[in-house]
Amino acid sequence: GEGAKCLTPMFDELAGSVDAPKHMLTVNGLKRGSGEYQEGATVLLYAPRVIGNGFFSHFEGEGILSEERGYALVKMLDHDMTVTAVYDILGENIAANKPCEANHSMNNRESAQKALDGNGHSKWCGNRDESGICTLSIDLEGVYEPKSYLICHAGAIESKLWNTVDFDILVKEKEEDEFVVADSVRGNEEDVTNRPLNCSKVRYVMLKIYTPAKDGDTHARIYHFGLFE
Repeated sequence: GEGAKCLTPMFDELAGSVDAPKHMLTVNGLKRGSGEYQEGATVLLYAPRVIGNGFFSHFEGEGILSEERGYALVKMLDHDMTVTAVYDILGENIAANKPCEANHSMNNRESAQKALDGNGHSKWCGNRDESGICTLSIDLEGVYEPKSYLICHAGAIESKLWNTVDFDILVKEKEEDEFVVADSVRGNEEDVTNRPLNCSKVRYVMLKIYTPAKDGDTHARIYHFGLFE
């Protein structure tokens, strides 16, 4: 499988004896992590929440001590080992790298396009407008029938207090049409939203955020927005 950049530190061998033999750790599904480590060492693995049209589910394999938010601590045993990052395939992401705009972006490095670029570590970050709302608008450049959507909020990378709390997904077919609400979420506390949609003939999509953070921060932080047929 394909992978993305791993956060540092990649591994910590302080728990292993300098005299301990080394064994091979093979990490499937990620570009980094595979290598020889000393017996007893603790290896820190990181799986991006989203890679292409895959959504990270869990790690499988020997020696996994703990797992949380895409991280896994793996203890090297007395033999070669294999750990796999398991991704669920969501279908074609019809929003990937499509034209988009936001009511506000903090800077070019946190522009609206960063929410659609498929990089699990880049983000759109924008402040609320005068009406207290943040919006991300997307032109799919064609008419589709999306069956689900996925949003990676700030808690997937940063603080859970910055997870988007209240938001709507709005859709329309033609530019002159009025937007209609396709889904509403209130009181969200999850790092990732993965929900079904029942829409037909959709070209224009808007993520409309009413409460961008749990702690009262006025900035929306979206690491990934995907639509799937």
